[in-house]
Amino acid sequence: MKFPSGSGTTPNTSKSPTLSQLTFQNIREAIYRQTGIYYTDNKKNQLEQTIAKRLLRLNLASFEKYLELIESPAQKSLKSKEIFNAMAVQDSSFFSSQEQITVVKDIVIPDILKKKQNNNLKLKIWSAATSTGEEAYSLAIVMLEYVLPKFSGLAFEIIASDISQESLEVARAGRYEQRSLSNLPQILIQKYFSLKDGKYEINDDVKKLVSFSTVNVIDAEEMKSFKDIDLAFCTNVLMFFDPPGKQKVIAHLYESLNRNGYLFIGYSESLHGVPKAFKLVHLPKAMAYKKE
Repeated sequence: MKFPSGSGTTPNTSKSPTLSQLTFQNIREAIYRQTGIYYTDNKKNQLEQTIAKRLLRLNLASFEKYLELIESPAQKSLKSKEIFNAMAVQDSSFFSSQEQITVVKDIVIPDILKKKQNNNLKLKIWSAATSTGEEAYSLAIVMLEYVLPKFSGLAFEIIASDISQESLEVARAGRYEQRSLSNLPQILIQKYFSLKDGKYEINDDVKKLVSFSTVNVIDAEEMKSFKDIDLAFCTNVLMFFDPPGKQKVIAHLYESLNRNGYLFIGYSESLHGVPKAFKLVHLPKAMAYKKE
């Protein structure tokens, strides 16, 4: 789940609808009840532009009509699905953090494997807010290209989850615009992608390495199945939770990790104010949190 940057297209009407303060507060509360995500007052414009895209997609004339949709008791399953889809945006890319990629392959994975007991050379990797799948597939490429050649006999599993079913449909298809590959070296594009009908499709030998599921990281029940993780990515998500919600998410991530497991979050995020369960690890041009 990657969140909107604040840009987007509003419905093509003679006068674009505007989001009143009251409707903003009501939509915000509906989103918070369903997802735990909280839009503070200074994120009103961001939410307005996010929902404006949904108005166009759903052919709704106003933000008030959207509020009616997500508050309708008669459409409980639909409104829940709609909120989850609205909170995600297809705006991620491959190898979006070169620094994290470098420390993962050169430092973090070797450290995890070094501490594995009983010669258990198996890694379980989780992209916890995978959006449209670029992060998860990036990790698969890293494993194939850089890690497996160094660790003979290493087995690994990559799981990816997101709150949005729409985003996961894109991820499973594995077909991307050229802009999503802008950080990838051309040699990796040629090796792991095929150009089909103007889009770059990830090869089947990479697709099969990743399994996708719909999960809300704040939901304790849904998170119970995520265990024995060695390496987790939950980037640019924590900033959208209020302090109690953030504490819940971090607690769930901590419980999911194995001892000596690593957690990566976004560069603008921190675990400040959260109980010090994790150890902050300073890495070259990157930081991570480790469960000891």
